[in-house]
Amino acid sequence: RGIFLFRNLAKSSLNVMESAVVSRYIHNPLLIQGLKFDLRIYVLVTQYEPLRAYIYREGLARFASTSYSTDEAGLSDVY
Repeated sequence: RGIFLFRNLAKSSLNVMESAVVSRYIHNPLLIQGLKFDLRIYVLVTQYEPLRAYIYREGLARFASTSYSTDEAGLSDVY
């Protein structure tokens, strides 16, 4: 369990019989003043046919605390 970084997923020790979430880093991410960020909007879908969805008025914006860098020294920074 935990978070692991792999340069080559095919050569990794990842057990394919276990559940896992795999994501790929974006080579050139969108930055705001040099910081990575994400936006969350909460939506409640109550039915699909016809579609009925409610969007919560407040959302969430999170920003990284350090500037984005592709330097390998930053790979050990878990935050």
